[in-house]
Amino acid sequence: MNKKQHSTHDARRNTQYGFTLVELVVAIGVMAMVVLFAGTVFKASIAAYRVATAQAEVMQKFRAITDQLNNDFQGLRKDGYLMLYSTYAGTAPNNFRSDRLYFFSTGDFQSWYNSTVRSNIARIYLGHDRTSFTYTVNYWRLVQDINLLTPGMSGGDYNDVNFAWCQVHPTEITNNANAMFLYPPYINTADSNTLSRLLCENAGQFKIEWTDGTIDAGSGAIAWFGFYMQRSVGSPPDIPADILYGPIESYVTGSYYEATWLPSTPAVLWPTAIKFTFTLYDSHGRNGQTFTHIVYIGD
Repeated sequence: MNKKQHSTHDARRNTQYGFTLVELVVAIGVMAMVVLFAGTVFKASIAAYRVATAQAEVMQKFRAITDQLNNDFQGLRKDGYLMLYSTYAGTAPNNFRSDRLYFFSTGDFQSWYNSTVRSNIARIYLGHDRTSFTYTVNYWRLVQDINLLTPGMSGGDYNDVNFAWCQVHPTEITNNANAMFLYPPYINTADSNTLSRLLCENAGQFKIEWTDGTIDAGSGAIAWFGFYMQRSVGSPPDIPADILYGPIESYVTGSYYEATWLPSTPAVLWPTAIKFTFTLYDSHGRNGQTFTHIVYIGD
């Protein structure tokens, strides 16, 4: 092979295995697009994971609340007391509906303070804790305060009183309920005793309504009573004029609503169902979801 042929062969080899500037630019562009696409997919995957985790957390809270409600109301004593207090709590922009319940229920209750103390009847408070009224969603907490009735014994969460005494002392019981409505329990997360009352964190609006099965003549649907519709004001129009019908209701426009059922209230005039509407957030105070749960009350 002469010198000229050898030079031609080298030129062909360089042309075969080298890259032009245009090819390099195109390759870099394609690589950049691949990296950008991969980053977008990664970000979308992370966002989807966070949404799924938040959804799972919220649903876990929902199940915990509804299971507790079903359990508590399964033993509701219609020969006892049931008090509903509805109002708005907090200051703008954190105003939220904060309804509360106070009632007696039968079940298998054990003292948090003394594991040897048990009772088959207890007084239950359900609603937000006191810190919820002044802080943001990360401090909104639902609490369940249980006080066992244990004649002959008294302690942190059990009281030396029997149910018969409660039945014949309505003034003392309703005064205690109203005090808890105005000054709910305070949850101290550093104290295991008060922490035992914690039902759910990051729980916003908590709205409670009740029905006795009355049908609203206007809509043909079941009428739900509470903050925006009292049973005693004549709406729906089938309400009897007898003031003894149903609960004792108090209402101050735009401020609060209260309904009270006493041991003297006939069982047939107690609610047949109670509807809970509440908003739950994840641990970061995001992804708020609103749920409705109805508890049916037997005879």
